[in-house]
Amino acid sequence: MSVHLFHVRFHVPVDLFSENILTSCVIVMSQVATWLGQIGQATLTSYRDMGVNLSSARDFLDIHERLEEDLRVSIQMDMSV
Repeated sequence: MSVHLFHVRFHVPVDLFSENILTSCVIVMSQVATWLGQIGQATLTSYRDMGVNLSSARDFLDIHERLEEDLRVSIQMDMSV
């Protein structure tokens, strides 16, 4: 990796382990952003009404809890790969 400072180039050594961790984090963050943009946004757009009675409020809560769990599971699966 190179760092440019006042047009002077310095070489900064990066160990392979740190680079692999950084790459893994970038991949997971990209996947989370994709998930949020596709599944999360669509779900929240469709189910944004909190309900007018207890039954519809529970439905709203259930959908959002499933959405949260889906995101959590997706992240865990991505981290295990």
